[in-house]
Order: sequence, then C-alpha cells, then structure tokens
Amino acid sequence: MTFLKKIFREPPGRYECFNLGLIGIGIVLRLNHYLSNRALWMDECWRAMDILQRSFSEIVLGQKLTVPSPLGFSVLSKISVMLLGNHEYSFRFLSISAGILSLFIFYQLAKKILVARAVPLALGLFVFCDSFIYFSGEAKQYSTDVLMSLSVLFLAVRLLSGIKTSRDIFLFAAVGMLAAWVSYPALFVLLSTACVFIYSALVRRDFADLRRQAAVYTGWACMVLVVYVLAISKRGDIKGLASMWSSSFLPGPIFSKASLCWLGDRLLSVFENPVGLRFPLVGLGLFSLGLVHLSKRKPREAFLLVMPLFIPLILSVLRLYPFSGRALIFICPGMILFICEGVSFLMQRGRTGMALGIVIYGLMLVYPVKNAVGHFPDPYVKEDIRPLMKYLAEHSQADDGLILSGGTLYAFQYYQLRFPVAAKVMAMTSDHLREENGRPFLFVYHSPCQFDSRIYADGTLAPGNITPEKHHLETFPVLPRTWILLSHYHPPVNEFLASYLDKTGERLFQLKHGEPVLFLYAFPSSGKGASQ
Repeated sequence: MTFLKKIFREPPGRYECFNLGLIGIGIVLRLNHYLSNRALWMDECWRAMDILQRSFSEIVLGQKLTVPSPLGFSVLSKISVMLLGNHEYSFRFLSISAGILSLFIFYQLAKKILVARAVPLALGLFVFCDSFIYFSGEAKQYSTDVLMSLSVLFLAVRLLSGIKTSRDIFLFAAVGMLAAWVSYPALFVLLSTACVFIYSALVRRDFADLRRQAAVYTGWACMVLVVYVLAISKRGDIKGLASMWSSSFLPGPIFSKASLCWLGDRLLSVFENPVGLRFPLVGLGLFSLGLVHLSKRKPREAFLLVMPLFIPLILSVLRLYPFSGRALIFICPGMILFICEGVSFLMQRGRTGMALGIVIYGLMLVYPVKNAVGHFPDPYVKEDIRPLMKYLAEHSQADDGLILSGGTLYAFQYYQLRFPVAAKVMAMTSDHLREENGRPFLFVYHSPCQFDSRIYADGTLAPGNITPEKHHLETFPVLPRTWILLSHYHPPVNEFLASYLDKTGERLFQLKHGEPVLFLYAFPSSGKGASQ
C-alpha cells in the first residue's frame, strides 16, 4: 500500500497532522457504527441468504443468481463468511474495510487536486459524510463503490501528473479490472478515465501513448465482458428494479416541463443525499464555482471528476440507471472536491472572501458533524427482529401458525438459522395497504404462494385478483394459536391487520422492538378467522 507508506514517510507539513487527525476521527466513526453489530435488515438478509445458499463455485460462475450485486462483491463476501463465520460482522467486513481505506485514498487524491489549505476542508466533509459512515457498516456494495471509484481516480490523476512508469501503468490496469469486477458504478469512472486519456493523447499526437492505453483498455474490456456474461446478462429483475427506482428516471421527453423540473430537483437532491448537505442550493453554487475554477487550473482533472456525474444522468434518461440517493454515492468524492475548490476560491478573495468562505463552509459542515456525533452513542438501527425471533423460537409450538409481512421474509429466513422457530408459516401479507373504490385492503399470499386474497377493514375476504383462474380462501389462514411477525412494513399495516384479527380472535400477547412487532392470537378451533 504505497499511498499509506507515503503518508507516514513524509515529514509533517503545515496541515499534515491536522489531516491525519481528521482521518483518525473518520476511522473511529466508521468502526463505532460497524462494532455496534446491529441486526441485518431486509436487504442485507436477502444478500446474506444469497451468499449462504450458493456455493463458492456457483457465486464465481454467476449461477443461481438472485441478488443484483456485483460479481466480485459477492465473491469477496463469500470468502469473508467462509473465513470469519456466519454472523453480522463477517457480512459487513468488506464494507468497513472499504470505508476505512477510502479515507486514505481520498486524502491522497485531495492533495493532488486541491491547494493545501483546501485539503482539510474536503477531508472534513468526507470524514463526517453520513452516507460514507452508514454504508461502511452495511452489508451492501456502496462502500466498495466509493473505494473502487476513488482508487481509479487517484491512479488516473497520478498518471496525468506525469508519472508513467511501467509499474504505474500495470497497477492502473489491474485496479481498473478489479473495479470492473467489484463495482458496477466504477464502470462509469473507467469510461471517464479512458475518454480523458485518449483525448489528451490525441491532442499531443502521442500515438505511442495510445498504444499503451489500448493494452490497458483491452484488459478492462475483457473484465467487463466476463462480468456481463456471468452476472449482468443473467439478472431477471430489471423490470422490478426499474419500478422500484421509477422516480429516479426522467419522467418524460427531455425538454418537457416535467423533465426539466425533475432534473433541477434531482440535481439539488444529490447534494442532500448522498452528499449530506443541509443547504443544497449553497452546495450547488459552490460546486459550480469550483468546477469553473478547477477547469481553469487543471482542466483534465476537472473533466475526469465531473464526467462520472453526467454518465448516470444520461443513463437515467434511457431508464438504465437511477439518478438519486445511494446509487450516486460513488460521485460524492468528486462533488466534495469541487465544493471545496469553490470555498477555497472564495477564501482567496481578500478578507471579505475569507470570512464568507469560512461562514459558508461552517454552515455546510455543522449538520454532518452534528449527525455523526449524535449517532456515536446511538448508532444507526433499521430493523432489529433478533429479540422477537428469540422469543418466538422459545415460545412457539409445532402446531402454531405464523403469518409474516412480506418484508420480514428474508430476515426471518436468515435469523431462523440462529433461532429455529417451530411454528408453521401459513401466509404472508403485503407491506402496504392498497385501496379499491375507497375501501382499503391488504393482500394476503397463502403458503405455498399459489394464490392470494384481499382482506378488507370490515372483515370480508375477496380474491386477490378478480380473474376466473384465480382462487382464494373463504377464511383467513390461521390456526388456533397464530403468531404474526411484522417488519419492514408501512405503519398502517400493523393497525389494519391487528384490527382485522381482533374481530375474530383474542390477542394474547404483543411484543414490539423498534419498528418490528410480534403478536400472538388465539382463534376458535371451529373457525379459522373471518369469513368471506
């Protein structure tokens, strides 16, 4: 790790000790989140079950693919679980490692892009960014997206600065291939890098450099082809993902009023999430100022940093990539660098500019710092069903029934390996209430899930889909003792389902832990719930 050695071999500069102190704070914040060992939530459990249920060879070859995660990330996660065991720490080990390494690489990148006084400013925003802290302790690929994107950018900037030994070029090629294997968004950074280097060589008419580049890009293209054949081409969930991210795609023709409003809203929202600024308009202004100024100082580096922002925007027009939230976390480092370039430019405009820059930067930093400090004693928690699963395992019986909300399924499957439950799963409910002619209803998917029903607030049941070939139960699928476990659901579902079951059964027990809730009902042995 030459960039780590370089930090500790160089004599401390004017800001060096302060910068290393900020990195230390960043490590502590990320480790605190990781070591809190919160329960895996729905998405993490889905990924965990995918890793556990597939063999190593099946993951490497992209077989039985169920989760839309990068091929390399799945392989490395499998290795982590094989070495460290089946628990929350092992599934998140890759993310925390990437989160900590990203701090050092961003620091080196900032030193090459910004003037010395702006490096601590950029490092401060990066260290306290809520998205970077959170995803460093989540069993998902977003932390490695940041690491891979930063690694490619850092090595590209080194080459742009004139360092072009055979070792550097080989390292650049190898890291690019690794990035293509581990991170889908890193492909956008690789494309941006190739465009900058090819254009630069053409302007200089350096055809020898183009030949060297061709070897690098051939390696990248081969890895992209492998990833496409083994993983991307086998994803059967594209339509489902497009529906989930529907608000993140251009809503209509490019120059329509709706599309232009969407574009403005999306650009501003990126500064809120994932960058984490409280005042997105200020962030956008500083970003624009920094882009203009850096384009004059270092045009190739500026283009290299800004192009990954526009590639997903173009793809969102084609409904191929969502332009919002965590899907854009990989562009946050570049945006932070542009913002701090803008702050630095203000601070060079005399005393007034210095004062204005300090005030604006302070306003931007205060919210991320407050959020990070607030979560230090009280780490992030999403859905913790471990206490409920433990209770259910200790008190359920073989002749009990169990109803799950749809969002509970993966968490139930994962934690049942640790807390075996004797009750029989009878049905799953949808996670949201729906409405028909002003009547709210809840879908119930019967086990095995070959047909479904609707339950209404007045106690009636109806077919889930009004078609001749669909069937439905005349009674709600319960046993004399039936447990209901709800997690990752819309809050009205809890009240709706409890109100429905209270009409025909007796609520014996209720246990709530944060959002997840567990009920136990007793029903008359002669009837199984409300009749149609």
